[in-house]
Amino acid sequence: MAPTGHLKKIKDIVIGDLILTSDDRVDIVEYVVKTTGKNIVVVNMSSPSLLMTPLHPVRPLKTKKFMLPTSFDHVLTAVDSVYNFVLRNRSHLVVNDVEAPTLGDGDRNDPVLAHDYWGTKKIIADLAKISIFTGSKTIILDAKENTVLKDGAGNDVGILHEALL
Repeated sequence: MAPTGHLKKIKDIVIGDLILTSDDRVDIVEYVVKTTGKNIVVVNMSSPSLLMTPLHPVRPLKTKKFMLPTSFDHVLTAVDSVYNFVLRNRSHLVVNDVEAPTLGDGDRNDPVLAHDYWGTKKIIADLAKISIFTGSKTIILDAKENTVLKDGAGNDVGILHEALL
C-alpha cells in the first residue's frame, strides 16, 4: 500500500486505497470485483501464499516475461472468492513479488497479455454499468450465475449480469 508500504491482504483492499504499482508509482483502486462461489486457483509452490486463477497472467519481478500461473510448479485448489481490481491509471499491481495485470489495463503488447476483453475498455464499460445498477464500485459476482460469456471460438467476450442485459 502507498505511501506507507504497509502490506494488506488482497481481500481487504477497498475502493480508494492507494496501491504501489509495478512501476513504483502510486495508483488508486477504482473498482473491486469479488467473484464468489467455487473458484479454481493455482497455488504456486514456490510462493504458496500467492493464489491466482489459471489464466491470469503474472510476471515474477525477477523475470522479464509474463506467463500463466500454470507455468510454475503448482497445484490446483478451490477457494470461495477471487478478487480483481481496476486501478484509476490502469497500472499493474504487485502481489508477493509478482506483477499482476489489472482489469482494463490496456497492456496488450505482450502475447500472454493480449486479450480482447479483460484488458480493454470493454470490461471497464461493463463494470461501470454494473456499478450504476448496483450502486457500488465494489462488484460482487457469483461464479455460477455471473458466468463469462464466450464467442463461437471460445474467447471471453463479456460477463453475464442482469445490468448488462
